[in-house]
Amino acid sequence: MIVLLRGLARLVGFVLAVLLAVGGLAAVVFSVQGGESTLSLPKLAELTRLSDLRGSVGTLLLGLEASGAVAQASALAGVGGVVVGLALLIGTLVGRSERLVLIARGDGGRLAVRRRALAQIAVALVEQSRESVRAKVSVRARRRGTGGRMRVTSFHPDRVSEQAASEAASRQLAPLAEALSLRVRTRGSQPRRGRSRVA
Repeated sequence: MIVLLRGLARLVGFVLAVLLAVGGLAAVVFSVQGGESTLSLPKLAELTRLSDLRGSVGTLLLGLEASGAVAQASALAGVGGVVVGLALLIGTLVGRSERLVLIARGDGGRLAVRRRALAQIAVALVEQSRESVRAKVSVRARRRGTGGRMRVTSFHPDRVSEQAASEAASRQLAPLAEALSLRVRTRGSQPRRGRSRVA
């Protein structure tokens, strides 16, 4: 939910920044000449029909002051606007907590590692084997307790079978998996273009 709100807040902020930039550019261009000539602020107000807008807004405000269906609809719209504004504020201000792989927990605190850093370590270990030309690793932390899950794809050369590549990756990662309570699933695969990837 927070991720969706953050994305929405960024989109709204980008759109507002573009509109502000376009409006500022238009004001600068129409400020070149004075008076009421072609490139002037009165001409810009005439092109954007600000006088008509003022009349429409005045009529709308008079309708809002009256009782009835219009006032109720405006009140609901105002409440909706407040809710949307609060949602955008939450999406902007609330940071996304990063899930860490917990290694140990004690009275003095806890010891944890970032998932991406752990995946990079695993890639380096797997690629040290002759049975692997590159590797792809994804790490998921356990919701409760220490450790997590690790999925490893070892891309092997043609002379090596998928089973041999998978077994070699398991041997390379065995010390790491035992030390950090990781469940490791490995598989071999034919290499494709690209570099080692970490998910």
